[in-house]
Amino acid sequence: MQHSPKTIVHLIRQGKIGGGESHVLSLVSRLHSQFFRSVVISFTDGPMIEALNALGIKNYVVPTTKPFNPLVRRKVRQILKEENAVLVHAHGTRAASNVFRSAATLNIPMVYTVHGWSFHKDQSKQLFAARNLSERFLIGKSDHTICVSDANKAEGLSYFPMQSSSVIHNGVDFTRFNPKINSRNQIREECGIPKGSFCVAYIVRMTVQKDPLNMVRAAAIAAEKDANIHFLMAGDGPLLEEAKNLALELNVSHRISFPGFRTDVPELLSASDAYALSSLWEGLPIGIIEAMGMEKPCVVSNIAANAELIEDDKHGYLVPMQNADALAQSLLKLSLNPEQSVALGKAASNKARKMFDLGLMARRVEKVYKDLLGLPVSSDPVPNEPC
Repeated sequence: MQHSPKTIVHLIRQGKIGGGESHVLSLVSRLHSQFFRSVVISFTDGPMIEALNALGIKNYVVPTTKPFNPLVRRKVRQILKEENAVLVHAHGTRAASNVFRSAATLNIPMVYTVHGWSFHKDQSKQLFAARNLSERFLIGKSDHTICVSDANKAEGLSYFPMQSSSVIHNGVDFTRFNPKINSRNQIREECGIPKGSFCVAYIVRMTVQKDPLNMVRAAAIAAEKDANIHFLMAGDGPLLEEAKNLALELNVSHRISFPGFRTDVPELLSASDAYALSSLWEGLPIGIIEAMGMEKPCVVSNIAANAELIEDDKHGYLVPMQNADALAQSLLKLSLNPEQSVALGKAASNKARKMFDLGLMARRVEKVYKDLLGLPVSSDPVPNEPC
């Protein structure tokens, strides 16, 4: 007998598109519509809302920039009731902290996906302790916790129990992130990238986490050694102007393009020859997987989540965190050895397509939902096209 699809309400902290938001967009586009209907609550407006509307996914904006905000509780609970939600899926700390009580009141199970923990070693002892305690609390309130990397789960387990938990790696749509895309000439002309240059893409939200200032310093060092290297630093964020000013100070502005926030990431990658990420912490960075899918060798900071994706000297290079010189030297290895660079990119793509396909991720998430809801688990594959 055919049953109507069950409503899953997803919650995400903001409408700006970052890693977690890209994950939500990808997931709701791939959940099997025969079984599940997706509704999204975002706690700020932004481009993600436009993308959800384009997909035909019902969504709400409940404005708050604070976790554990009692002022949004009534509105969130009202949406869950009106949409007849059978399960909530909170993506990140702010989302989980602002829905757990409403879900519990309505006796709705909650899945919590950790896109990187909110506590970090660079925080003050007091802030670290408070964030750690809040994560422990939210894990305890969740019916199942999903970590996006083995490193993520191992770190959590080192601080608190996670009795019902799993690792489901982020997935990427490789029909969209396809090396056959060729916007090289168009993007290079648009962004002021010299035609024959070796272009390094750095596509992030410019925040402390992504360490853009270290990226600019590495660009300056590399530019002194290779007159053919150029950098595409795309994205907005609180450190964008500081990064631009540092580029001016180091006399490297002419070697870096700053096009601002862009949604045409596959096209930007198609115009590039390598990808770099100098982050200080990560859950599992979707940007690296996207670059891998586009056959780009990656030079990334040697943190556990990045090392889960990139094997040194096989898919690119791992470099010490906050070390501009090491970052520059590894990028020079690529720019000065184009054949090796291409070989590393192809190996990266092969790994990404085997392990981080979007359909595979969606099917694994569906199994979590079905287990919690007592639904039969089908062997039918999750479709590769949006439902």
